[in-house]
Amino acid sequence: MIFLDLKIFIEAKDHVKLSRRIRRDQTERGYDLDDVLYRYQNHVMPVFETFIEPLKHQADIIIPNNSKVELSAKVIAGFLRTTLTE
Repeated sequence: MIFLDLKIFIEAKDHVKLSRRIRRDQTERGYDLDDVLYRYQNHVMPVFETFIEPLKHQADIIIPNNSKVELSAKVIAGFLRTTLTE
């Protein structure tokens, strides 16, 4: 039996995160742009900066997720293969 303790931090640039949120909240939730921006600036980012971002330095691997999620999955898979063969 193999046990693996792995902490992965997936990050994206701020403009990518905001763009994705705008697109999702407008299409899936029907929010207007002003509402999306208000929530992002006053709720999402303050919580991220306070509780999530400080944990980044504890991650075993940091994956950039700015464009192609398939590439991120390949990086994780390669890291797991290397770790499990050691």
